[in-house]
Amino acid sequence: MRIVLLGAPGSGKGTQAQFIEQKYHLPKISIGDILRQIINNNAPLSKQIKSTIYNGKLISDEIVTELVQSYITKIDYNLGFILDGFPRTISQAKMIENNKISIDYFFELKIPTKIILERIQKRRTGVVSKNTYHLNNSICSKNINCTNSIQRFDDNTEVIKTRLEEYNKFTIPLINYLNNSCKKINYRYYIIDGTQTIQNINNEIKKILN
Repeated sequence: MRIVLLGAPGSGKGTQAQFIEQKYHLPKISIGDILRQIINNNAPLSKQIKSTIYNGKLISDEIVTELVQSYITKIDYNLGFILDGFPRTISQAKMIENNKISIDYFFELKIPTKIILERIQKRRTGVVSKNTYHLNNSICSKNINCTNSIQRFDDNTEVIKTRLEEYNKFTIPLINYLNNSCKKINYRYYIIDGTQTIQNINNEIKKILN
């Protein structure tokens, strides 16, 4: 299975990607994780990437598509994968098409802006586990990893608002493009209510995939 997870920042893509990865043993390619790894390792372009993310802007299509291509070539993508946070623009979607990489499922997690702002402001990442937690989550309060967690540098109100503006500017047109394309290309597009509990969203996705 070749799966793409779409949705605004804070919609829960990363959490669902983890569930799908564990359940179906598919390699996960998370653009956010890759970019943060580049920043943490002070790799080439790290300053440029950090500045762009810190200001809530999207990384250029050229950089992102090159990163995705390099990761996909390291795996046998015919056996399946999960793309978390890619594509985010029409140009990136065309890269997938031009490279004849077929996608089986697109899952779009829809959620109101008000809830997104609350979620991201209270989102934390485990220092060791790298898993994402929410301060209001009862599971988090009982999880030892939550006591050793940090807030991502781009999880503040102003950056979030800019990221949402970028999402509306670039990804909403992408979603319209994909919905039109699915009539011509053999893939399935599902819209998931992202306001449900994490487990209910996971169950809905599993039901579709099974």
